[in-house]
Amino acid sequence: MFVPVMGRVGTEVNPDLVISMVGIISLVIKTNFLSLVFVTRTIRKVLCILFAMTVVSYILVLFTPLGFPYSGNPRKPTPQRSIIHHVERHFYDMAGQVEKHDQGIWHIPFDHVSVEPLLQHNAALKNAALADCVGDMYCGMPYYLPMATMMKNTHYLHTERAPTVSTAVAARLLSRQHLPNNIQRLTFSITGPDHMIVIMSPNFNVTMPAWSLGDGIPCPLLWDWGGRHIYFVFYSHGEFPGPWTFSVDLQVSDSIKDNHINQEVLEIAFSGHYLHGSDRISEELAEYLSKSPDWSYPVGWVATYYNYKF
Repeated sequence: MFVPVMGRVGTEVNPDLVISMVGIISLVIKTNFLSLVFVTRTIRKVLCILFAMTVVSYILVLFTPLGFPYSGNPRKPTPQRSIIHHVERHFYDMAGQVEKHDQGIWHIPFDHVSVEPLLQHNAALKNAALADCVGDMYCGMPYYLPMATMMKNTHYLHTERAPTVSTAVAARLLSRQHLPNNIQRLTFSITGPDHMIVIMSPNFNVTMPAWSLGDGIPCPLLWDWGGRHIYFVFYSHGEFPGPWTFSVDLQVSDSIKDNHINQEVLEIAFSGHYLHGSDRISEELAEYLSKSPDWSYPVGWVATYYNYKF
């Protein structure tokens, strides 16, 4: 049970340590039921045999293909799982000017081994850079699910061309109301594909006491960004219901209330995920996926990312 799960726990957990701890605990528990040493005249012979078996096992694992963790055997497959996006990213400042714009292949490995075994099959991966999870909110990437704490060690390979989509994400700030108790209510309207993500982070000395997406105080993710809370919203629909409109209330502390109009109170990112149709696979993504070996099981689609500051 534990071994298959280790292929899905993300890049931040070393499966060797987990399995070794499980093995040690199991051995200690089962020792009470073993009588091998009690029926042996000398324990030296038993220890020598066990030591030899351990040495041979290490040699086989380290220096032969038996130690390779993946296999494309259809009868006993042990694939390396990953999600791969062709991404276009836009970052805007408070004036609405573009701070950064790029596009690339975003490779999200599902295990601790990461992309190392793939380098001999796809040499371009050597030029990939790790996602910036310190300078950018939630790594600055269009995560489909709130899994950055598990899969932080992701790789971004720049491409010359951006993916082309028929239904782009269009986000607008409809209104910015100033309410009592130093509260600003920002109302957004969004259109785009049938799967969209919103990631937002209030600035320091700013809290989010309410939003229109649910009752009660919004619950942030467990992982913060340099001391700032992060909120993650997953939105999907079937038939097009029209623009998606929601609002967030931001309470500014007294220390900055006099200048809060000119200061950033919220960073928010809108992502569109194209999981089906003609927009799902771009030429660059198809070429990247074609280089995957038979023991690799990548799932890929196009995604877009728009980051704003208000």
